[in-house]
Amino acid sequence: MNILPIVLSIGILLMSSTAINANAPTGVNAAATVDAAADASSAAGASSAAGASSAAGASAAPDTAAIEQAVMVVLDDFMTSFSGRDPIAHAATYHFPHFRLAGGVMHSWATAEDAIRDHEALFKNLPATGWHKSIWLDRQITTLSDTKVHVNTRFQRLRADGTEIGAYNSLYVLIKQDGRWGIKMRSSFL
Repeated sequence: MNILPIVLSIGILLMSSTAINANAPTGVNAAATVDAAADASSAAGASSAAGASSAAGASAAPDTAAIEQAVMVVLDDFMTSFSGRDPIAHAATYHFPHFRLAGGVMHSWATAEDAIRDHEALFKNLPATGWHKSIWLDRQITTLSDTKVHVNTRFQRLRADGTEIGAYNSLYVLIKQDGRWGIKMRSSFL
């Protein structure tokens, strides 16, 4: 009995499963990945067919320009209220619970009241560090949907004479919740 054809068939099957799963998370079943891909393909085909037959029933793409504008307004309000040392206006730019990862420590605020209390103390103590205000140097939207946006940012901390204390990169995640855009989480390299 020649087992070479059987061994070759198994090898080809294993190689094709590996190729299909090359980008799958660890521990994902090859058959599940193939089934999910087939389901997604079928759904996409059905969606395309439905869209072609009825434009009225198709969902519209997000209004990118309007989302970008709304997100930038929130980020402007965030920085203006921070530099203005206004904890109430600052907390109004968040969605809660709100999270910030900085200096290797995850900070969280469950409510607006928590954020206001902590920022009152922060704004009282910041001037002793030489800080006068912060400004945006760069804001780039990297990923966008109608309910979530990722923004890579770079901001600068300044002294009263305009000299730089430091410039830092951060990732901001904004979400649309309860009809408004707000900052849900931030990760800063400080």
